[in-house]
Amino acid sequence: MKETRASFALLIFIIIAHIAHLLPQSSSTSIVTQSYPATACPAGVSGAQETALLASKNIEIRNINQPNVELKKNGSGSYPLNRGAILVAGNVANTNVIMTRSGKWTSAATCTISGPVNWFVGGTANVTSQSKLILINSGLSDALIDLTAYSESGSSQSLPVTVRASSEKVVRIDSLSPGSERIVLKVETRSGRVTSYLLDERVRGLSNIGADFVPAISEA
Repeated sequence: MKETRASFALLIFIIIAHIAHLLPQSSSTSIVTQSYPATACPAGVSGAQETALLASKNIEIRNINQPNVELKKNGSGSYPLNRGAILVAGNVANTNVIMTRSGKWTSAATCTISGPVNWFVGGTANVTSQSKLILINSGLSDALIDLTAYSESGSSQSLPVTVRASSEKVVRIDSLSPGSERIVLKVETRSGRVTSYLLDERVRGLSNIGADFVPAISEA
């Protein structure tokens, strides 16, 4: 009796499996897409002129200080940053900026997105320093960050800085740790969306020695 029941159950299973095999099969395809958030490019400081070099004329951009304006195609492979920082759609590291102070120096940087904590290893706050920290808030609300300077004398007290919505702010490095020969900066975003750049500019008397962007190190 038990063998009969087992055989009957096996027969039912085979029939169901066969019917299922004959039914139309549906397939689903998973499409993986990558979405890249907009990156921020700094405007010129210290009287320097700056130009953004775009990977394509079809890349969409807008000025940071015009939050109500939609991102639009530039139609060209370059864009002069004479009206402030810009927001660039697309992959990080696809856009570079060239900053030039006529007859003195030329420097380049890659437009990027800063993490919650960024470190800048380089720069000085001694008498040769004209270095500046550039803070860009591409968000629609005010951003709050903490700045901490580390030097041969130790660490400074964290300085809270507010960056207004859709704007950029420049902080002189020699105001954070006056007289320090070597500086490491910690830029920690407490709220908002801030991208930071450090331009290390040096002078000797009335002569300008040069300038260069210090790459940021993001804290994991």
